[in-house]
Amino acid sequence: MFSIFWILDGYFLSQERSYRDLYNYVRKLKEEEVDFSMDISEYQKLKKNTLIFAMFSTTLLVFYLPLVGIAFFIIY
Repeated sequence: MFSIFWILDGYFLSQERSYRDLYNYVRKLKEEEVDFSMDISEYQKLKKNTLIFAMFSTTLLVFYLPLVGIAFFIIY
């Protein structure tokens, strides 16, 4: 069950990273150059913004690895 939440947390973390990269790009533009597009497709291609990298980030591993360990301890 917790694996579903791990995947969802990884997905939302990868989305957050993509939007943060978009923000960092737009904040450096001049006001006339801003087009107010929220398209993050080019930022999702970056390796650090993929689902797998987000799932195995330090933030999520610190939370989910102990849960996995406890679950295996209880089951076996």
